[in-house]
Parts: sequence; C-alpha cells; structure tokens
Amino acid sequence: MTEENVAHIVSEIKITPFSANLGSIDVFHQHGRTLLITYVESNDIFEEHNTAMTTILAPFIIIDTTPYTDGVVPKFRAHTTIDYDAKLQPKDEDRVKKLPSVSATWEVNSFELYKEVGPGKWEKVEAS
Repeated sequence: MTEENVAHIVSEIKITPFSANLGSIDVFHQHGRTLLITYVESNDIFEEHNTAMTTILAPFIIIDTTPYTDGVVPKFRAHTTIDYDAKLQPKDEDRVKKLPSVSATWEVNSFELYKEVGPGKWEKVEAS
C-alpha cells in the first residue's frame, strides 16, 4: 500500500464537523530534542477519531515506533507543535509552562495525511 492509498483512505473517513481550541502550552523531550507544543481542547473527539483511524488503517500499515524515545507509541493527545527543536534552558521551560493558554479556535471538517520529510518538516500526502 502506498502513502497515496493511505491518504485516500484517510480522506474518505466521514466526520461530523467540530470545533477545536488551542489550550495550554507544554514542553517535552524526544530523542534529544525539546518540543514546544500547545494542547488542543476537544481532545476526546480527536481521540475517538484517532482510535477509529488506527482501527481502519491497522490492516494496511505498520506504525514506525522509532520516533518515540522508548519505542512505544504514547497515548494519543491532540496538540499542535510550535517548535520541533526549541532551544530552551531548563529555567525557560518552567516559564513557558506557566504562560497563559493560546486563544484560537477552528472548525475541523476532515483529516489529511502528512509525512515528516526532514526534522520538523512536514509535507501533505496527496490522495491517489
């Protein structure tokens, strides 16, 4: 199965549109990099869709666990990544976590497939 075939399957998944909201800011570490993220509220809806997509795609794909520090896919938590390699000092990380939530809301009408083409660089995979 090609990436384009997987993108087609993802594009065919019908969802009821819903609102997503950016939430709190956080920092985590993975493979020696510091990632700066904001959590997305409506996580329960995203989690339901993540479970459904994982179930639909399971017969066709093998999940690459090498990006995860311990080789295990973590529990899904909706987020947006601000910086894939934030150059923060430990004292800055604590200050970042205390920043107020980011205020942004958008409608989610569909899902798309992206692939990492370089460290922190993502490209949309077009459906076949």
